[in-house]
Amino acid sequence: MRYLVSVVVACLFPAHMFAQQVSNINFGEIEILSTDSTSEYYFPILYKRFQEQDTTMTFKHYKFLYYGQAYSDQYNPVTVSETEKQFNEAFASENFSEAVTLGEAVLKEYAVNLGVVVKMFIAHQGLGDEDQVPVYIRQMSELITVIANSGDGE
Repeated sequence: MRYLVSVVVACLFPAHMFAQQVSNINFGEIEILSTDSTSEYYFPILYKRFQEQDTTMTFKHYKFLYYGQAYSDQYNPVTVSETEKQFNEAFASENFSEAVTLGEAVLKEYAVNLGVVVKMFIAHQGLGDEDQVPVYIRQMSELITVIANSGDGE
């Protein structure tokens, strides 16, 4: 009898009443729209636009790009490719020409890599490449804004 009462009580109090919201991101919506090939937020389309340095992307596009990557086949947040290792070495030794070449290859493998985007900005700045610096500043600031707006920081 006690078991039956426990089951009834558990059914009367849905789990979502006790759930804690940990972010402002609707991951259900992100998954649906970033995997729907007819959606403007389809991850492969946003990924291509990001790689092409499309300046018409909005905050919402960046949000779906950043969080939608988790639902893509290429997503592997813990693996560092050999190209990225070489990029990091070239960057650390301030060989910015080589770093830029390698960084472009890394971003083709895994475009939404904020650390690489930041270093690409620094490398282009170090080379005095006035055309590319603003592109990477924009990508960097948009991704950081998306992350900063995901919760209340507590």
